[in-house]
Amino acid sequence: MKILVAYDGTLQSKKNLRYGLEKIREKGGNVILLHVFQGSLFIDYDSTPEAEGIARRESLKSLDDARHIIEEAGNGVRVKIIEEEGQPEEEILKYADSENADIILSTPRYRKKLKNAHCPVSIIPGNVLVPVDNTDSVMTVLDLLVKEARATESQVILAGIVPIHIYGKWEKKEIETIKKETSLRVKKTGKLLSDYGIESKEILRSGYPD
Repeated sequence: MKILVAYDGTLQSKKNLRYGLEKIREKGGNVILLHVFQGSLFIDYDSTPEAEGIARRESLKSLDDARHIIEEAGNGVRVKIIEEEGQPEEEILKYADSENADIILSTPRYRKKLKNAHCPVSIIPGNVLVPVDNTDSVMTVLDLLVKEARATESQVILAGIVPIHIYGKWEKKEIETIKKETSLRVKKTGKLLSDYGIESKEILRSGYPD
């Protein structure tokens, strides 16, 4: 497994790096850390050479911070560090393709521009969508859900799904029963997440699960 971490030196991208390292320790593979310096910002806005010099020094410092995180939390994980200059979104897409990344970890900053990536993109923090039916099946993944929500600082969306398409028009009573049971499961799960300190949003929909 190859995880490409789009690293820009922000606090969130540092958390994403730690998350990526943890995932590779669990599943195996390697992390590709991509850091892009956007020098064009200092040309377009007619900035002084001093301003660009300060920004470049800050950029190098943020890379040093990344190396410290890798030394501290890497624990033997193979990490390839790539330093580039250009438009961050373009470089992320380019290296995700050339390095054959399985997933990109990015902050919300690049959300819109990464829609054309050849591999899945995980925006962190983001939303974790969890389908809930009228059974206790969601309980089997509760521990994993709590772990992921905490690690990514993401909000959990509990989507109660009532599959009305499998019932006939004459089965309104059964549908109402399923709807009430599903609503109770959603609220129960939300309460459990709240006990763990996880924020969640509850919705109830009728239709196809997908």
